[in-house]
Amino acid sequence: MSESGGSLAAYVLPHWQALRAHLVEFQRTSNLPHLNELITLFDRRMKKQLQPIHYLAAALDPLDPSKSNSWPAEHQDAIIAAFRNHVGETNSKANNQHVFNLRTQLNEFTKQQGFYSPQNFELWHVNSHPSTFWTHAEKRDKFDLPRLTLRLLSVVTNSMPSERSFSAMNYVQDTYRTRMSVETMHKLVYCYMNARALRRRPHNEKLLKEREMQRRQRAKAEIAEIKRINLLTLQQLVEAARRDNQPGTDWWNLTEQEQQGLESTAFEQAIDDEEAADELVTEQTEQPVDQLVVEAETEAIVPPPAHPTHLLPQLQTQYYPPAYALAAPSFASQQPIF
Repeated sequence: MSESGGSLAAYVLPHWQALRAHLVEFQRTSNLPHLNELITLFDRRMKKQLQPIHYLAAALDPLDPSKSNSWPAEHQDAIIAAFRNHVGETNSKANNQHVFNLRTQLNEFTKQQGFYSPQNFELWHVNSHPSTFWTHAEKRDKFDLPRLTLRLLSVVTNSMPSERSFSAMNYVQDTYRTRMSVETMHKLVYCYMNARALRRRPHNEKLLKEREMQRRQRAKAEIAEIKRINLLTLQQLVEAARRDNQPGTDWWNLTEQEQQGLESTAFEQAIDDEEAADELVTEQTEQPVDQLVVEAETEAIVPPPAHPTHLLPQLQTQYYPPAYALAAPSFASQQPIF
């Protein structure tokens, strides 16, 4: 009930009574000693949570009108207190007469007599919503009890509306709108929440269909773009695998021993390339020649590649072959390091 958007004040007392009945039944079947203390604590909490308005709202539920006749005197006093709160605390003759009239109408309702007899009130035979029942009663006769009951049914009994409002506020005022004033935020939240309600009206059916069609078109376009990117990526991977001089040696088709052999071969080739580069640098630096000649010869030297680019398709790792295959052009574009 706490998460329901259609909960009423008339459901609060039955909810607590159902919980207590469950505890009593559990105590009867289990015979646990500590359950007596638990029920005592539950009664104390229930007495603190329930207000006179809850007793009155439960008594005015048309689904079970006679249940309040068997209530204890404490519950009956709570109903009188609710009438007093509605009329006024002043102990005047007019207020006392008003409370008496409300009490009389409640007795007729609970006993289904007078105006609320089944012969005069056809909604007794239909399990209608409480608000429907009392709205019909108010239209038939301007009694005080139907108006009071409709006011009770409009009471918010949970935090769902406030949570929806806070969610809308968080949507409107984010980290990029910290300078927004409170008044502007309230107006934007009002427009945001009411715009969603207006979109559900019948005269906006054509607009809703157009927006749904646009949404589906965007979804189809996104799916087509994702497929195109996937096909392009697959094509790049296939082209990278075909650059290998040994056909049929795709990384995912090799055994574990063949993969380890390719890795060791590529590693040895990389070490040989680095040693050759180091020897070339040492040889060039040990010769005592003129600086101009060194600069001229250095420009003419074609250094060996810093990375074994001809083995990159074979160096695809076992777990991430696509990422390594796509990284091959970036390795080939790097400058040699000396």
